[in-house]
Amino acid sequence: MINILTQRSLKYSSRFLNRRIKDLGIRFEIDQYYFAYGANLSIQQLTKNSLTAEFVDRAVLNNHHLDFNMPCEYIDQGYAGLTEAPGDCVHGALFQMDSISLRILDILEWVPFSFYRRKQVQVSTPTGESYSAWTYFPCHPKAGLKPSVKY
Repeated sequence: MINILTQRSLKYSSRFLNRRIKDLGIRFEIDQYYFAYGANLSIQQLTKNSLTAEFVDRAVLNNHHLDFNMPCEYIDQGYAGLTEAPGDCVHGALFQMDSISLRILDILEWVPFSFYRRKQVQVSTPTGESYSAWTYFPCHPKAGLKPSVKY
């Protein structure tokens, strides 16, 4: 319970700070690529959290599988997570972000609390271009969970 309250406090503080930075006209270089899956596929989800994100293209992460293996606050339910799976692939979206937005996304994805970890992966777009992008993996995946009520 403490982790949830701490995470929510950090989340709202980070969003507030990011909005104030934007209000002051401070802009950071959009130089990071992020491979989104699950709830973050929507640009509206990212901008709702005051993140600077620009859609680049659809993207595929090869040799991985999408599962609902990240335990959440609801019994027997989970958030989306990735696992390595040779021959499988995960379809998602490729975004460009600034480094501040990526750090805020770390907080939203509970990285400081060791729920997810951010890792760089190689993804490809339908045009065949390859990108090195950040994405999130569950730190302690649990098999057999159902999608959470959010999904």
